Amino acid sequence: MLNKNKIVSFLLIFLFISSTFITIRNTVSASELVDDLWSTKTPMSQARADLGVVAVDGKIYAIGGYTAIGHEWWGTYPTNYTNTNERYDPATNMWTTLEPMPTSRANFAIIAYQSKIYCIGGESIDKPGNYNKYCIVEVYDTVTNSWSTKNDIPFDGLDIQVNIVNGKIFAISGYDLFMYDSMADKWTKKTSVPLPDDLYNGFGIVCDFTIVLDNKIMVYFRYTYALLMGKGKVMIYDNTANVWSEGKPQTTGIYGKFNQVPYGISVSVADSCITTGTYAPKKVYVWGLLTAGSDKPTLSNWAYDPVEDTWLIVKNMSTYRAQFGVAVVNDIIYVVGGKDVEDAIFFSINEQYVPKGYTGTISPDTTPTAPTSNSNTLIIGIVIIVAIAVVTTGILITKKKQK
Repeated sequence: MLNKNKIVSFLLIFLFISSTFITIRNTVSASELVDDLWSTKTPMSQARADLGVVAVDGKIYAIGGYTAIGHEWWGTYPTNYTNTNERYDPATNMWTTLEPMPTSRANFAIIAYQSKIYCIGGESIDKPGNYNKYCIVEVYDTVTNSWSTKNDIPFDGLDIQVNIVNGKIFAISGYDLFMYDSMADKWTKKTSVPLPDDLYNGFGIVCDFTIVLDNKIMVYFRYTYALLMGKGKVMIYDNTANVWSEGKPQTTGIYGKFNQVPYGISVSVADSCITTGTYAPKKVYVWGLLTAGSDKPTLSNWAYDPVEDTWLIVKNMSTYRAQFGVAVVNDIIYVVGGKDVEDAIFFSINEQYVPKGYTGTISPDTTPTAPTSNSNTLIIGIVIIVAIAVVTTGILITKKKQK
């Protein structure tokens, strides 16, 4: 026969084991990250290409894009443009669907400033021959989960490069430079990029990517005509003086002929990003290099050190694709979405790259989440066991009183 002390001891042991199990189940400790490594994270809910991807306050937003390909006698074309807006939290490895963008489109410029995301320009094709180029500026407020419309851009809305310098948005369209003041909701024309002296009749270079270094915009151009094939030009914009200067010509890395396939054919950059130097060395990463004329991704990805003026090859993406988006959180790089250019397969994939030389850790996940089905089963089991223990205790106490 169990006495009162044994019953109390049983209950204390049971509660201790249960609380210990629950604590172990819910504790996520910080752990070291392995550098120069790709890993696959939770994918988006919708596969799409040519989307806008940007990081705000430690979270990644994936907006817009297109999801299908149309076929006509003259070739293929993008279709089914979307306004989907999803947010990825690296701490929980989960996506959340948010208020959609007002205008469904792709190939727009995207940039974040003060918890707001600016989606600038873009395009859509409703049907063959009905091609829409947009000059709209739609802004998403990440705090209120709402959209607003700002003044249109005074330039072509395609192939725009955007950067933030001293609280202002700078957009490069072709060789023209414009500045946007978000407080005044006003676009102002600035000094255009001067054409290089060795340019052939004003043609033959395209803008591959831009970065901001020491509050100056560095624009990397690629030559496209045969006489200067394999060479890159760097132009540097000083916002304070509103003047351009020429940087050192690029002849190595993605601009070197040893990397071109086949010989003499230059490559362009699908997307790029820059690490801050806080957790990983400050470098510019260029992803999804495309062989000119074929739009087929090459097998090489590169990193550029703008201070040392050196290039190095970095580990290839796990999934080769084009028209994806890139964002950086705590110097960890995320490559999201895209499509296979040959088979028209669209991806919802989300791949994470830890740069070489990374020194940070994964922070513990402190965000509360809803219980899973397994968690519900565990809770129900605990409740049943406690109920049985209470009933058993009552029966034993009653029998003892009867005696």
